[in-house]
Amino acid sequence: MEPINELDVDIGTTPEDPEETIEAIQCLRNGRAPGIDEIPAKLLKAGGSTIVKKPTELYNGCWNGLTEKANLTDGENWRRITLLSVPGKAFCGILLQRLRNAIDSQLSVDQAGFREERSCCEQIFTPRNIIEQCEFKYPLFINFVEFRKAFDSVHRESLWEMLGM
Repeated sequence: MEPINELDVDIGTTPEDPEETIEAIQCLRNGRAPGIDEIPAKLLKAGGSTIVKKPTELYNGCWNGLTEKANLTDGENWRRITLLSVPGKAFCGILLQRLRNAIDSQLSVDQAGFREERSCCEQIFTPRNIIEQCEFKYPLFINFVEFRKAFDSVHRESLWEMLGM
């Protein structure tokens, strides 16, 4: 499988359709604290199609700057935590959906971690089941590759305990 940073992934940086903005606004959660601009999600939702024009123009202006930034395939170039205003969250929703659509088709079917409606449970269950079936019969070797910073927060002692080792 090719590393993802070597694939030609196009998330689309052409001006967005106002429908894309409406969809992102509808996904925002009500009752959350607004950002420094003090614009709550409820206000954007209540504005309907009349309020969509300006955020769409704003978001279209962001695409140009986004593609000229440093190498975005390097995780070190991304901020870890960012507090956004509600219109900023709508833009991030658009960006996230575009990234998912572009990258999902490039990933292997075996890639289950950090993907919508998928988990690593099967990948963990399968080798555990093999271990139980092969116990005391044949030597068994299993290797999981941990890519850079992929599993920094895994409590390894608990993982070994769950695997029965």
